[in-house]
Amino acid sequence: MCELYLQSEVAELESTLKTAPSGGTAYLVPDALALCSQLHLVRRLIASEKFVIVIPIQGAISSLPFIL
Repeated sequence: MCELYLQSEVAELESTLKTAPSGGTAYLVPDALALCSQLHLVRRLIASEKFVIVIPIQGAISSLPFIL
């Protein structure tokens, strides 16, 4: 019973992958050091509108004392 369920789940996921857009969405998560030292590159990535930039606020803020 479980085996049939898993096989159907795998088949469903495989069909989803086949119908997904070929490019997909790329998520980028820059760390605090990248935000401080390479901000110009992060801005260029944002301007390109090809990526979803995720900035974990809590992680970025808590890392600042160690960078500065």
